[in-house]
Amino acid sequence: MELSELTDHLADVEQRLARGEEITLTQAGRPLAKLAPLDKPPLSASELSNRHFGALRGRIWMAADFDESPPELDAAFRGDPS
Repeated sequence: MELSELTDHLADVEQRLARGEEITLTQAGRPLAKLAPLDKPPLSASELSNRHFGALRGRIWMAADFDESPPELDAAFRGDPS
């Protein structure tokens, strides 16, 4: 589809993307860009509002020391040669 035709055909482009189709935009007959549907649709406002702290409690495991750095890494960040 020519880039100059895009605004006149937005409804058609939206339907094609919703069907999973990729659309190549051209300018003067040369490929310029590709429009493609997202792999996974973004979360809706209601899905985002349902998130809360601790929602995954009991469903995931995290090591007790996950946020502790090894001493050598701490030293490297401080610039210690050890």
